[in-house]
Amino acid sequence: MKRSDLRHYIRVLADELTEAPEGLMADEDLNILMDISQNNVALRLAPSLPNKFLENTTFSTVANQGVYNIETDIGITDCLAISDILHNLSGKNPLPLIFVEDIDDKYQYGAIGETGVMRYWGYESKSEIWIMKVPASAEADRFKVYHIKERTDMADDDAAPDLPKSAHVLVAYDVLYQWAMRGGGNVKTVEAIYQKAQDEVIDLLKQNFSIRTGMKPSVKELIKRGGIE
Repeated sequence: MKRSDLRHYIRVLADELTEAPEGLMADEDLNILMDISQNNVALRLAPSLPNKFLENTTFSTVANQGVYNIETDIGITDCLAISDILHNLSGKNPLPLIFVEDIDDKYQYGAIGETGVMRYWGYESKSEIWIMKVPASAEADRFKVYHIKERTDMADDDAAPDLPKSAHVLVAYDVLYQWAMRGGGNVKTVEAIYQKAQDEVIDLLKQNFSIRTGMKPSVKELIKRGGIE
């Protein structure tokens, strides 16, 4: 769906077919919200569709360094969010580091500069992560990082969202949700419709993945879809 079509669809859903001040926002404001919404949609879909939204790379540890810049140290230049960090040791299970959400809890897992077993990670800032305990030695490709990439902004009205085609409609619902949050509508109603559309998109994309990879749905799933009487 092109940006111009998506913008019109949003206006249809909102029953506001003209621009502000008479209707729903100016075109340029909607364009900005649609680019923001692409990222919101990716964040919402990624947990259910990791094969479609997660990128991965490895990064090396530096002796006695516990904080790593996402772009310069890890090499991710388009990071929207990090999903998981896994140990990457030959012959070992790729166990994940435990994510610690609150940076204030960081030093529960090690003193400043303390080296030892690396079990935890968190955000030091929006552009850096920390690892605890601090690595004692430099090791190449020591960890594998899975991340959701930031979506590419739509450059003009002929551009389409940087998402699977069937997920384009969710950009419209996310824009309406943002608008409702600002006081322009019923948030709970919009969220319910948004969630229903999201579930349908996830089901569709999972089916497409199964068909493409030769994965057969279970009998129970076929019955649920109405494929078996």
